[in-house]
Amino acid sequence: MSSLDPTSEAVPAAVSDAIQKTILDHLVLKAGEIADKRIVEREDRRRKSVTMALALIGLVGAGGIYALIDRAVDVQLEGRISTFAREQGEARQTLQEDVQRQLSRERERFEQRLDSWNHLATEKLQAQNQRIEGLGPALSSKVETETGRIVSDRVERLQGTVSDEVAYMSLTNYAVGLDLQASFSAAERDAAMGLVRRLARTEIPRRTDFATVLGKIVKSFHAASQFDQIDELDQIVGDVMGASTDIIQTLVDHYGQRVLGAATEVDATSAVYAKFRRYLERAGVTGYPEIEALWLLLLAERGGEDANFTTNREVLKAVELMDDNDRVFFMAKLVEYSVPRYWARGRRSFVAEQLAKLCKGVRARYPRELKAIFDTLPSEEFQERLATAMAANELEQETVEEVLTVLAELAGEPVEEGP
Repeated sequence: MSSLDPTSEAVPAAVSDAIQKTILDHLVLKAGEIADKRIVEREDRRRKSVTMALALIGLVGAGGIYALIDRAVDVQLEGRISTFAREQGEARQTLQEDVQRQLSRERERFEQRLDSWNHLATEKLQAQNQRIEGLGPALSSKVETETGRIVSDRVERLQGTVSDEVAYMSLTNYAVGLDLQASFSAAERDAAMGLVRRLARTEIPRRTDFATVLGKIVKSFHAASQFDQIDELDQIVGDVMGASTDIIQTLVDHYGQRVLGAATEVDATSAVYAKFRRYLERAGVTGYPEIEALWLLLLAERGGEDANFTTNREVLKAVELMDDNDRVFFMAKLVEYSVPRYWARGRRSFVAEQLAKLCKGVRARYPRELKAIFDTLPSEEFQERLATAMAANELEQETVEEVLTVLAELAGEPVEEGP
């Protein structure tokens, strides 16, 4: 190693420090010279640039400088745009390549999963087929049994339907026969009731024409005073009867005669009285308020002095305001019930006598109200209705005279009392 090496341990510390100081001074001096040189060069370039700029301005003028500046800016802008477009194209290409690689990887994963699912599904189907093959004999037996049961049920239902239709045709024939005959036998009555009982358990009573057939039977039973049979019909097909306006009219008369025509007063808590009030209310809500009004007056008259006469006058006022057909029906029915042999068709009847007494009481208690209704009747329609009914009942002369007497009383004419 050289004796001048500052790192040598043989060199004294003082000599080492002097050498280091000398080196540092030399470096500082050198650095200053370099800096001064660079400053001088920069100032020289700036002077040259300024001189050239001034010379250029003097040569081309300010407009030329602006054009040069614009051109320089355009060149730089075009360069930057070109660079940006190139970079965007490269980025787009890189992105497309990345997306394609990602899609390829996802497609490979999906195909692998699909293969796995197909394999698993195939295994499950094979296992299920094996189970089905094992259950084949038992399943075949069960299917045959179930099929046989279904076929048997359908055959039974078809047989039942055919049987029901035959029964309904038979009932229709009985109804027409009962309606046309003046009387019928107990055997015919019982046969008709048996058919109604059977059909009440089927869907046939839901038909609209069933009410028409049933109405003929009810009307025939009412005319023959078949109380028990009508009560049973109310029990088994009461919903059908309560929805038919024709049957309601018949049953109001039927139960009204049983309640007001009885020898003794019927208890208001009895089943017969309840049926009478139920069908009376149905008459009022199904478009026959005149029927309800007449029987309410008779029912009040049966109560005697306990009747609410103010309410009855309001009922008669309501009748006065009804349309022509309703007033004609009300007055014709009052005249009919006022003459026992009129609606009883010449026969003597205790019920007819009882109703005639009640009608006479109503005529005597409300003469002005009844005259007001009578005076507003359309005379031709009223006379035609009375004439048709009297001709159908083949009234004797004595009965006709009673009818005329009642009419004169309603018209407010003086009437001589009979012996």
